[in-house]
Amino acid sequence: MEEYNKYDTSVTDEEIKRGVRDEYGCVYSTDGKRLLKGNKDLLSYTVRNGVEVICDEAFVFLNHIPHGDNMTVLQSITLPNSVKAIGESTFDSCLSLQNMVLSSSLMFIGKYAFAGCNSLQNITLPNSVVHIGNGVFWGCESLDTIVLPESLAFLGNISLVGMEIKSHSKQFVVYDDLLIDLDKGRLIKCLKDKSNIVVPDFITSIGYEAFYGCDSLQSVLLPNTLTAIENKAFYCCCSLQSIVLPNSVTSVGDAVFFYCSSLEDIVLSQSLTHIGEDVFYSCSSLQTIVLPNSVTSIGNGAFWDCESLNNIVLPESLLSIGDCVFKGCDSLYRLVLPQSLVSIGKRPFTVGTNITSLSYRFVVENDILIDLEEGRLIQYLSDKLDVVLPNSVKVIGDSAFEFCRTLQNVVLPESLKSIGSSAFWDCESLKHIHLPNSILSIGENAFSFCKSLQSITLPEALIYIGEDAFDDCLSLRRIYIPQGKWKYFEKLLLENGNENWIKKLKEVE
Repeated sequence: MEEYNKYDTSVTDEEIKRGVRDEYGCVYSTDGKRLLKGNKDLLSYTVRNGVEVICDEAFVFLNHIPHGDNMTVLQSITLPNSVKAIGESTFDSCLSLQNMVLSSSLMFIGKYAFAGCNSLQNITLPNSVVHIGNGVFWGCESLDTIVLPESLAFLGNISLVGMEIKSHSKQFVVYDDLLIDLDKGRLIKCLKDKSNIVVPDFITSIGYEAFYGCDSLQSVLLPNTLTAIENKAFYCCCSLQSIVLPNSVTSVGDAVFFYCSSLEDIVLSQSLTHIGEDVFYSCSSLQTIVLPNSVTSIGNGAFWDCESLNNIVLPESLLSIGDCVFKGCDSLYRLVLPQSLVSIGKRPFTVGTNITSLSYRFVVENDILIDLEEGRLIQYLSDKLDVVLPNSVKVIGDSAFEFCRTLQNVVLPESLKSIGSSAFWDCESLKHIHLPNSILSIGENAFSFCKSLQSITLPEALIYIGEDAFDDCLSLRRIYIPQGKWKYFEKLLLENGNENWIKKLKEVE
């Protein structure tokens, strides 16, 4: 079989500039084998004979283009039998494209090739097609049926629930309303919105967004053959109430249960080592979850906005907690950090959470979570008006005081070397702050939206001020600097776009 992937569908502006324009304004390569770019004024078009490749985004802009008093939109296109490849997003958002005659020798259809063609009603895939990329028919709401040819060797994500899929392929089959890759044992897509689903016992993986759009799905029975659940597999399954991940599952991707707002009960596999990013994001009905002792890491935002979560035990195997893992978990009043921890990301908890630490490295002192090894203040956990930072703090971490809107006064230690990005973001009640002479750097947006901040004193040792460090500090009237250092601080502010604050500088002895 001829190798379909030898056809390059990419195109550069320089190639289009050097190309040959036909009488309809479409641009071809000089050898006539590639259609580089379509023309915005076309209602219908027949591609020239001899063309083998329709390049990426060739007709992508033909969705709503003003033409006098009317809107001109591509409605039909015919491809010659010489065409072997259609590139990525070639007809993306051609909203009025209704009819499409494909080449009988077509082998390759790039990802999102027909995405957003919501008027497309019929398309026949010839028995030469080997590759169909991800999201090819995403948003094709008028397309009721697709027939997969026997020749097909690769099939990306099919995005539509409710579309009828028929198949002549021995590799890609439809089984009980599930589209399955038999060769890989992969469930590609659930084609019908059901309340209960039993996944067949020959499935080893569940694909990307496999159940996305299954709004009525309440329960799923997974087989013991399953080993992997890919990213967003149950994305926005808002009626899903319970699920058990068998112990055969070793991998769960990112955002797998994202916004499964009815999920109340989940049993995790005892073989899991990693909880992915955003995996339970906004699972607002989830109250309790048991993490197996095999888990060593929890990804960024894993339980973000699980507002009902009130009980979770972090296992002794846990080594790392990512950024914002328990942010917005307003019902989680207590949490114990295991001794095994070696890494904690920025702003991992909700303010008010009572943190107990068994770790010698990560300690809580006066509602301040500190990494003693790095001297990094990870997060301020209280809503008190005043705080005095201990001398163990050398770095105020990124977002450490973010949204501490009641904070009015903070005393910084002489040990402090740097203030991280967004460290005091939106501390709207903070009025004054004195930076000790030990500070060398202030991160991006460090004091952004501190709307009550009236003055700040910059130390002589300072060598870096990040972009927008004082953005939207509406009350800031004075930035005090050491006597004789005007030129130095003027340059420092200019380096990262803080020039608007130069006029606020005032030298003091």
